[in-house]
Amino acid sequence: MTSTPTQPAGAPTSTPTPNPLCSVSIGDGQLYTNQRNIIVYANVADAAEVQLSNDGGFGNAVWQPYASTLTWTLSNPPQEVTTLLVFARFRNAQGELLCGSTAVIDDIIYDAKPPMIKALSFTANGEATAQEATIFNGTLTIEATDQQGGSGVLQMRIGVQPDLADANWRPFVSPDTVSLPEGQAIYAQVKDGAGNESNIASWGEAGWKTYLPILKR
Repeated sequence: MTSTPTQPAGAPTSTPTPNPLCSVSIGDGQLYTNQRNIIVYANVADAAEVQLSNDGGFGNAVWQPYASTLTWTLSNPPQEVTTLLVFARFRNAQGELLCGSTAVIDDIIYDAKPPMIKALSFTANGEATAQEATIFNGTLTIEATDQQGGSGVLQMRIGVQPDLADANWRPFVSPDTVSLPEGQAIYAQVKDGAGNESNIASWGEAGWKTYLPILKR
């Protein structure tokens, strides 16, 4: 007859050994992308090989040597804005599946549609800041939109060259205070959270004049 040993009263109960850390991240945690070719970052202890897939069935997926950074191509989505998934599973040098024998998943919002500037306007305050150059302070208003579910309008650049070679990207603010020489056109462009750039919009024609009250003619 065999007996089952009992645990002394008050003794701590044993806890299961936790699974090693298992994580994957598309683009190092970014929320949006406008590219299907991406980098997958992996962190799985004891992994020797990895499989990546765009679906949980891992159809046609092949095992490849494990690396902490992996190149991958997301599936071709039917919509310009949609959520895409990456599935990954790992095994050790003995061929044993890791991460509890389950797939590790990350998602990202694919946004390939650029935002749009619908209108651009400049309102001078009526007083020149310099008599010689006739430079006016004023308010620039950018009416920009992004599609529903998109990554949103996050940045803008404003300049006086048609190709905006003189401008740098900065956080989107509208209305914004700018200084504009009399007779100088102004150009603006916006960018969304996925990196898509809008059309370049312009206000004013070269040689415009201001009068009191401020009019462009």
